Parts: sequence; C-alpha cells; structure tokens
Amino acid sequence: MASAILAYADSFALVASKYIPPTGALSEQYSKTDGTPLSAADLTWSYAAVLTMFDARARTAAESWGASSLTLPSTCSGGETSTVTFRVTVYTVWGGSTSF
Repeated sequence: MASAILAYADSFALVASKYIPPTGALSEQYSKTDGTPLSAADLTWSYAAVLTMFDARARTAAESWGASSLTLPSTCSGGETSTVTFRVTVYTVWGGSTSF
C-alpha cells in the first residue's frame, strides 16, 4: 500500500515538472488546459512546498520553520478550546470604510 501511495504522489510531481519553465520559476497556479502560469509567480510557499515534498520523499525530517517554541501535549483529549479574534477593516470603492 505504501508503494502505491508513493507512486500516486510521485505522479503529481511528474505532471507539475512538465510545466516548470527552464528558469525554474514556480507559479501558484497553472492552467488545466495548457499548463501556462495563471497567477502569482515566485511565491515563497511554492518553493517551500517543493522543498517539503523533496524532504518527505527522501524521508528526511525537515527543520523547524520557526515554531520550535511550541509544544504538543503527550495525549489527545477533548474539550480544549481556543478563542481567536480578528479585526477587519473593509474599504469601499467609494472611499468609505467600516471595521468589525
């Protein structure tokens, strides 16, 4: 089963590699019909995703990307909650704004 999953994942990388230009520039999205880049190019997370894929494929543990001070509990338990608050300001085309 593991080899089938690995082959399936590798097939995605092989398809993507067909559309990477000679410069190696990665785009966020590619056209389904002809493979041309559709959106933002050279995004950091595009390259990070490829490097993470290579590490996973090589079964190499990746270094921390800045969350080294976080700790995970040793057991899972239910009932924990976290509160997150977002402050959003919306600007209209007419020059007005509102916050919520």
